[in-house]
Amino acid sequence: MLSEIKTDLKTNVNIIESSLNFINSNGKINKKNLNNLITEFKIGKTGYVYILDERGIFMAHPTKQGKNYSEEDYIQKIVNSNNKEGILEYTSAATGQDKIVYYKYNEKLKGYIIPGINKTEYTDKILKSVLIETAIIIIIIFLVIVTLLFRMMGKIIISALERFETGLNHFFEYAQGTTDTIKIIEIDRKDEFG
Repeated sequence: MLSEIKTDLKTNVNIIESSLNFINSNGKINKKNLNNLITEFKIGKTGYVYILDERGIFMAHPTKQGKNYSEEDYIQKIVNSNNKEGILEYTSAATGQDKIVYYKYNEKLKGYIIPGINKTEYTDKILKSVLIETAIIIIIIFLVIVTLLFRMMGKIIISALERFETGLNHFFEYAQGTTDTIKIIEIDRKDEFG
């Protein structure tokens, strides 16, 4: 019933074509076809699209088509708004779930097209993304710190071993008689490497 998302080459806007004609030749809306078209749209796991007329009656909805919800606060905010489009957050009276919707008035339909999603689904994706990015940053910082510590410890160990080697070479020179003085290794540290 719906085509793949296509891009209009003139306007560079994404469009979806439908084989259902929801506006009759006389200009009236075929509510059954409109509802079938709208209920095909899914947003994430829990989101969907619906159409609300100017009075607060669902023109198209997966479960509430034709029902009047004009007394609901979030519906009143949409239909009484001076803006013809916007974003609204509300708590569903039926499910108690927090929702996020975007609404935009459509002149031809004389109603609002409203895609919506449960807020937790939306925020969980953001939170998951932030947590993954944060974990990656922490791992990178940890690896940099560990690398720096190993380099510092390597320099300390090599420096101590070089002093020991120099002192040992002087001792062998003295033992072989090539020098008559012994150089004392200065110990300035109180660990295994002195």
